[in-house]
Amino acid sequence: MRSATNSVHFMPAPGESASGFLIHLSRSFSAELAPLLSALLSDPQAVASAVYSPMLAGPISDLVGASVRELLPIFAAPHSKANYLRIGEFVLRYGQINQSTRRVAPETFADDIGAGRRPYHRLSWSIAALRIDPDTSHRLIDTCDRCGRRLRWMNTFDVSQCGDCTRRLWLCKGDSAAPDAYDVFVGELFNSTINVRKAARNQLPRRIRAWIEGDILDLIEVIGAVICLANQGVELPPNRSEGIEIVLAGDSAIRRCLRRPLDQAMCSKDRLAPALASSKVFARLRRAPSRLVSEYLMSLVI
Repeated sequence: MRSATNSVHFMPAPGESASGFLIHLSRSFSAELAPLLSALLSDPQAVASAVYSPMLAGPISDLVGASVRELLPIFAAPHSKANYLRIGEFVLRYGQINQSTRRVAPETFADDIGAGRRPYHRLSWSIAALRIDPDTSHRLIDTCDRCGRRLRWMNTFDVSQCGDCTRRLWLCKGDSAAPDAYDVFVGELFNSTINVRKAARNQLPRRIRAWIEGDILDLIEVIGAVICLANQGVELPPNRSEGIEIVLAGDSAIRRCLRRPLDQAMCSKDRLAPALASSKVFARLRRAPSRLVSEYLMSLVI
């Protein structure tokens, strides 16, 4: 066990991800850490998948001096609901976490440096629905603006740099477009401040305010797909920005959205159009990843 003085150096930062913390540890010259880190980092996918491995908290605790309790928040922990994970206060499906690339917020790194702390990777940046940092609203990127290559975990030696060209990512010029309605709502839903999260939920219809975050995201996704069915006849890509506006407008707006493809088909000269439109909408509702979402939407359209 390390002494308290040295342990502080290896304490994870607030909201840090396990993958980012392992990279931070790997930059240490400590002989004690070398065997564990060598084993963990030998597999190119190991760093990316570390967020799914809370069992690593014990071995890391033995080496760096932080308690298991202090280390567990850097991981996504299995939830009692099958195929769901808990990330801090949030519950999401496995598929709603994305570690296939290394997403970062350059301006948030710049804030870290400006505040005199090391730039670190936030666990929330692994939530696929987020396109901005939920606390700062800074844009997330997964591509280096200098070499044009995707940011990957397998060649990362410093989370604040590009693993291919060593570009200092806090200098990257990201998308300057203002966050849309979807980005704003999802950012507030995952904000670290509880009052901000409560305010976001209070905008939702009463029946769904207590839903877990994963189900709320799935609801927006399904509504966005139905909007595309009405506008283009295909489901993809889902119109999430308009989807969240309809969800926030309440049950009546959601019901009208679900009926829109059918109403449009009723005006068609093709006698089979209404039946086809209806089958497409119902098929999409039945395919919702969450049974709760499917049953809620079915109750509105039937």
